[in-house]
Amino acid sequence: SVTLYEHVNYEGASVTSTNDESNLVNVFFIPTEKLEVKNGYFFTQITSRPTIDGWHAGDMHTHSWYTYADWIVSGEFGPPPETMAEIAKACGLDFVVLTDHTDYWLNEEGYSDMISETTSITSTDFLMLQGEEVMCAWAARKIWGHAPELLCLAPEWFISRSPYDAQSVLERTYQAGGLVFVAHPVTGQWDFGNMHGYEGLEVWNGDWDDGDEWTLKKWDELLQAEKDPADGFWVGIGNSDAHDLRSLGITRTYVYLPRGLSEAELKKALQEGHCVFSNGPLTVFELQNCGRTTEIGELAIVPPNTTLSFYFDWTEGVDRIELYKDGDLLTTSTGAVTLPRIYDSVGSSHYFRCVGRSTDGHFKCFTNPIWVKVGSPDAEPPAVSITSCPPPYVARQPVTVGWVADDLYTGVERCEVYLNNTLQGVPDTNSWTFDVLADGNYEAKIVAYDYAGNSGSHCITFKVDATPPTT
Repeated sequence: SVTLYEHVNYEGASVTSTNDESNLVNVFFIPTEKLEVKNGYFFTQITSRPTIDGWHAGDMHTHSWYTYADWIVSGEFGPPPETMAEIAKACGLDFVVLTDHTDYWLNEEGYSDMISETTSITSTDFLMLQGEEVMCAWAARKIWGHAPELLCLAPEWFISRSPYDAQSVLERTYQAGGLVFVAHPVTGQWDFGNMHGYEGLEVWNGDWDDGDEWTLKKWDELLQAEKDPADGFWVGIGNSDAHDLRSLGITRTYVYLPRGLSEAELKKALQEGHCVFSNGPLTVFELQNCGRTTEIGELAIVPPNTTLSFYFDWTEGVDRIELYKDGDLLTTSTGAVTLPRIYDSVGSSHYFRCVGRSTDGHFKCFTNPIWVKVGSPDAEPPAVSITSCPPPYVARQPVTVGWVADDLYTGVERCEVYLNNTLQGVPDTNSWTFDVLADGNYEAKIVAYDYAGNSGSHCITFKVDATPPTT
């Protein structure tokens, strides 16, 4: 059902929001002046959209009441941070980044106030981070609204009416421990060929339109031009922005944070591309090859003539999955996809991304890519090392050994455990306990095999002595 929320404060600013069939709240703020109001907004929290374990939703392009007055004509004038946080929670967001423009009501003092507010709002289950939408100088002229969107800026990094070119903004932001994404690149004259070091770009800004279609194609071009994704690639994100009364969270970025929500984990996941962007539903996928799993944002090195298997997961609102290879639609599926063998030459690379769509096409989710690089035929043995073992001399008792095994190419298929060259078993875990052994000398050996049939081993020796000394 559609629920209507009326937001009215004592200064006369009114807000109306509804949740559509995707259960997202559309919040419209229509103040006529900067309101010195901290309370007075009334709203009801709704149930968050279904999600997948480890994934957290956020909006990283938002505007609070700290945005300069000139921007009111564009409808780009939000509520106080405290109110924005409560509404963000109501529409299922776990984090928000305030990216007000480079000219503020209170300039540096106002920026310091914003930092204090966001710090007080942040908790263990919700992050509000300060950022800035910087208007850069480029080629000796101003580019309005096309500058990098800066996330998680340090307090000392604040500018008003930026005199810096984009590369200088990038360098100063990194020195302050921040991240840099290009905001709505369709509206700017960006020289992508000479841009280096950026985290990525805002592929989806607000409601989906022709500008986002253009940016999606540009994103594919940038991904196709990547020479070594292991050194980083153009990560795609999606956000609401605030122009033309756009809604908080109507477009959002989901980030994979298996170790929990924190600023450090969020920044790391965004840098590595462990994220997707959507106007509601969540779609994720993974690659399985030679016993190894590759997640969104990661690189898999596979041998020639290999088979790739992709597996998808999604929430309510997605009816079909589209799998793309190097920007071209490969297949449509509602489950797993196994691709024919790759016969590409050694050194060639590809990227795969998927899109989850609703039946009518309105609701959609775009993933960041999984990268695949074809390597040389595997002739290297896996590395194996026994990491926990008994002392050289033990009494008569059970003896446990533990080990680690890895193969950077095809992956470890299995590990075999030997005692005095006699096979004891093939465990599912990297640990084995020998039963009580008789007195004597023993050699424990672990042999690891990769999927190409290569093997590596490591052994230790110990002595069991249950006989007491004579005196």
